[in-house]
Amino acid sequence: MRKKTKMIFIMICMCLSMGLFTGCVSKEETELTKQPIHTALILQSVTNVPVVNIEASGELLKEVCSTPGSSISIIIADGLPWEYANIKPEDIDDSFDPVMQEQILNQRLQELVQIVKSATAKNPESDLRRAIEMGARYLQSCDNGRKEMVILGSGINTVAPLSMQDMILSNMDVNATIQKLEDEAYIANL
Repeated sequence: MRKKTKMIFIMICMCLSMGLFTGCVSKEETELTKQPIHTALILQSVTNVPVVNIEASGELLKEVCSTPGSSISIIIADGLPWEYANIKPEDIDDSFDPVMQEQILNQRLQELVQIVKSATAKNPESDLRRAIEMGARYLQSCDNGRKEMVILGSGINTVAPLSMQDMILSNMDVNATIQKLEDEAYIANL
């Protein structure tokens, strides 16, 4: 009898120590530690990029829409970059069943896609560098969480000092161009 009690005691101690070493995390603790995601979405919705392909960043946007405290700043990279929208998705109520939560998330994503697709430039030029700086300032203003910058567009700049519309990009000397931009203090400080 004594041997049996000792064996049970040892088994209980082993189970407790395994629980301590592996750890136990509840759903609430996992959600509390999930950091918000702040995103600067740079759109080149100008004449040289008439249709924006948002599907490329679909997974990130889904994650943003489902994470509490997240935000999205949509910046138009036309000749005079400007903020088109600043969106802070509402938290999805945990009391809803998973199917309802997924429906709400999909509806938010569709609304976000419509907002992005409705964005149009005011100016026919494209100043990607200033738009990136604007996005960087937005991300630096966010206190906590993960920070992402997504550029949706051709990447072609049409304002000085890097006016690319008449360049043959395959022949461009990248190092000389970068040096020229650095000399003119035109490299964005991220």
